[in-house]
Amino acid sequence: MQPEEENWFLPGLPVALIRACYDAAPGNEFASGKFANPESSAALVANAFGYFLNCPELLPPLPATETFRWPASSVKLEARLRFPWSGRRHPYLDVVLETDKDFIGIESKRFEPFRSAHKADLSEAYWRPVWGAKMGRFEACEMR
Repeated sequence: MQPEEENWFLPGLPVALIRACYDAAPGNEFASGKFANPESSAALVANAFGYFLNCPELLPPLPATETFRWPASSVKLEARLRFPWSGRRHPYLDVVLETDKDFIGIESKRFEPFRSAHKADLSEAYWRPVWGAKMGRFEACEMR
């Protein structure tokens, strides 16, 4: 770890594993300097979930997922998802958690919606009803 990187991670995190996750993804978080930015959502996610890369079973149930079949069997950072569409790029989510029955995707936007004086607008693509009835919680979210 380079000296300046000491301030990027909480103590006790598997830094080599975290770096490997981000180095395998296209975001170029480390080389670009984005990860070192105090507003980095990648740094927030790495510090919050990185500890569980080697021990996913220790991750406590997340709020509103208590009925899922915990413990987690897998924690992945910057995970590429193969969505059911053709001809489009497949997204990378900040965190993907798996249990033996459930799949949880997390995308963090930390400060992005609050960087300007005007209200953040999400693309209409986010609001298309293409995922079925189980997306009610997502579709109910509002940008405030």
